Amino acid sequence: VAEQGWDAFRQAEGAAIRELSSADRGVIALGGGAVLDSRNVECLKGNGFFVWLIAAAKTIAARMGNDEAGGSERPSLTQASSIGEIDPVLSEREPLYRRLADLAVDTTEIDADRVAETICTGLRKQFPQTEGIN
Repeated sequence: VAEQGWDAFRQAEGAAIRELSSADRGVIALGGGAVLDSRNVECLKGNGFFVWLIAAAKTIAARMGNDEAGGSERPSLTQASSIGEIDPVLSEREPLYRRLADLAVDTTEIDADRVAETICTGLRKQFPQTEGIN
């Protein structure tokens, strides 16, 4: 993003989604902006199950602060600070996420292991034939 900008990033992201979404099994972990392109959504919904990982804005800010402290900073979407743009970006995207989600998991107060367990439980309910798969 820093070198070629958001447009180039979104084009590369779309190409990767088109390639990966045809796989029979797998997990594609997307950034929040991937679903802003309807072509990506069409590819993914055709062969996928959307899990929306929800978190309160203050939790997202804390997690981003931890990332930045570790030397990893996400490029700004709005020219505001990464943390300063959380509320407006969430407000804009939340209706889309809500509409697309097959499963929503509030990660605000649970750890990664519990998130994974919740997702697996949701997948087993949706796809009972996967009961023996962990």
